[in-house]
Amino acid sequence: MTLPPSIPSTCLQPIIQPGSYFLPSTRLVCHESREYVAKGPIYSTRIYYDYQEIRNLVILPPHPNIIPPPCALVTVSDIDERVCGFLAPHYRNGNLDIYARRLRSKGTITVEKLYKWLGQLVDAVRFLAEKETWHGDIKPDNIVIDDDENAVLIDLARAFTTSATTSPEARKYISTHAPCRTSVGIPEDWPLQIVVLSEIYSIGRTMYLSAATVAVITVVANVAASADIKFWFT
Repeated sequence: MTLPPSIPSTCLQPIIQPGSYFLPSTRLVCHESREYVAKGPIYSTRIYYDYQEIRNLVILPPHPNIIPPPCALVTVSDIDERVCGFLAPHYRNGNLDIYARRLRSKGTITVEKLYKWLGQLVDAVRFLAEKETWHGDIKPDNIVIDDDENAVLIDLARAFTTSATTSPEARKYISTHAPCRTSVGIPEDWPLQIVVLSEIYSIGRTMYLSAATVAVITVVANVAASADIKFWFT
């Protein structure tokens, strides 16, 4: 496993960009006249997840619809070589949640675009399954749109899950087995083919939300596992 080069955090210049899609754990920065997204833990327990994401990306072969390995690791300073984060490419169009709503407001979202993104996400899940792994938290804000309007999966830490797009079976498992150990809400004893079906469900929910341009945060605030929601793995 070959790790990316290291850059001291003191060499990064933060870029203030109001109204962006960045979370507290990420920040837009400039290094040597290029823009990157710097990602790092906002609390101590997140450190493991960031390290896990670095490893997951480094060992994964390239795929056009999956974010590439980190451009660089970020260290505390030029004299403190502890890794405190990493640099990822900056996708100017933002995430699918925001981009789809922006297109809808302009009246330019089309069936062709939605179908293209659907096919790209399915191919990314197929690719991950071939490598005997999965994403685990597919949702509109874990997908960015590149300059050619292609969908790119991000956040491969496999550390969390989102109720808005997680399959009912996975949500039920979490609610009945917590705090038992899971991987992003995916039971560790589930066969890969079952995990893939859960991923496909998440893609379907993601495309539904994107087609309807419903903000994910709205769904998260209201969704709950329900007895009348059925999605059988057959």
